[in-house]
Amino acid sequence: MQSIVRFVCNNNNHNKRSCNIQVFLSKISANLADYELFKPLELAPGLTLKNRMVFSPCTRARSDIKTRCPNDENVKYYAARASAGLIISEGCAVSEQGYGWYGAPALYH
Repeated sequence: MQSIVRFVCNNNNHNKRSCNIQVFLSKISANLADYELFKPLELAPGLTLKNRMVFSPCTRARSDIKTRCPNDENVKYYAARASAGLIISEGCAVSEQGYGWYGAPALYH
């Protein structure tokens, strides 16, 4: 991989900073499997995460506005991120009074 990086840095119009970044990434990418971040983590018997990456909750506001139910857009969003590791989904309203933002999902219907 380092020879490829050298070729890219020497033969393309990259500035010195981008070449340094490419060289740095090439050196660490060979050892990624050694990092704890990429190793499985057993939370409990029978519950093992494939790595230690966690996608934190984000307000997506993609649920149906009238029914407040998740829809195909929600499915696409989380499916695109499913390979990351553990995903913590966005907050959901548990009552009409607790409905906090436009497009939020709800669990009380």
